[in-house]
Amino acid sequence: MKLTTKEFWDASYTQSDFFDQGDHAVADFLNKYLDNGSSKTSLELGSFPGSFLPTIGRKGYRLFGVDYNDRNVNDLPQWLRSQNLAVGEFVSGDLFDFIAKNNQQFDLVCSFGLIEHFENYDELIKLHLSLLKPGGKLIITTPNFRGWLQYWPHKFFDAYNLSKHYVPSMNPGKWKKILIGEGAEVAYAGYFGDYAFWVDREQKRSAINKKLLRVTEWSIFQLRKILWFQSSAFSAFCGIVATKK
Repeated sequence: MKLTTKEFWDASYTQSDFFDQGDHAVADFLNKYLDNGSSKTSLELGSFPGSFLPTIGRKGYRLFGVDYNDRNVNDLPQWLRSQNLAVGEFVSGDLFDFIAKNNQQFDLVCSFGLIEHFENYDELIKLHLSLLKPGGKLIITTPNFRGWLQYWPHKFFDAYNLSKHYVPSMNPGKWKKILIGEGAEVAYAGYFGDYAFWVDREQKRSAINKKLLRVTEWSIFQLRKILWFQSSAFSAFCGIVATKK
């Protein structure tokens, strides 16, 4: 069961500008675990607006993607080509329909902030693997709203956004068990990124809530100075890297 709709994502991203998040923690994660991808192919599930695709493309991969958003078909690949990246096919539609009809396999299959919107996230992880060539690499990342220093601030200040995320899915230890059960070899499963907290800025707030949010964000900024290590309690992201045997 998915917790979001096409309308939800259209409202969130349809008017988005394209930008390269090459200095983001997820981009650093990709640079750490991705080898040279010259002559290889990469598929991102949930690809719009493609903020991490330039990082993958600079590794030499030919980029493919599927996403609900109608702009995924023309606007996103056009922007990627303007960045001098190799671009394949980009599809707009339900990713489960795409997977059912697709007969191509890829050297890299990835998603960033996708599986946590599905209660049947285990099925989605297995479908990532099914799209890989033997020897291909799988990379999945999600936010870490499950850690208690992440969950409770979101519960108080960002409840609607939190409701669109299946918090039990944000558990790379479970992802690892799923993939090992499918015969994959896991190179990394864990948490990464500093303690970061963000909320849906479109949410209406009372004056008191706004003030408390500012105090909380200031407090978290101070905590970041001492919470420099990785932890399931507060690190901003979860991630896994695996290879299909």
